[in-house]
Amino acid sequence: MAVSTQLLNDRLLIDGTFGMSYENPSSQQQASTIVGDINIEYVLTKNRRWRLKAFNRTNTTDNIIYNNAPYTQGVGISWQRGFNKIGDMFKKDKKKKL
Repeated sequence: MAVSTQLLNDRLLIDGTFGMSYENPSSQQQASTIVGDINIEYVLTKNRRWRLKAFNRTNTTDNIIYNNAPYTQGVGISWQRGFNKIGDMFKKDKKKKL
């Protein structure tokens, strides 16, 4: 199941995929867990450039062999800016006059 939502005036962004995992299906006791990949982002500033991010990702079989863990989690802060030309990236924003 895929989920995507925006909350708190579009400041909290959540998207991910969720499902069920059954451990040791051949035994009489079937323990199930909810698994999934999720990204959570919180917009810190009004211009939407600074964001706080957290994630949980399922490791592939190759990663499990080297990492010995089924999931990778992380938290970080990011800054983003859109531009049309390389030179626009280095220009300061013009202050809006009221």
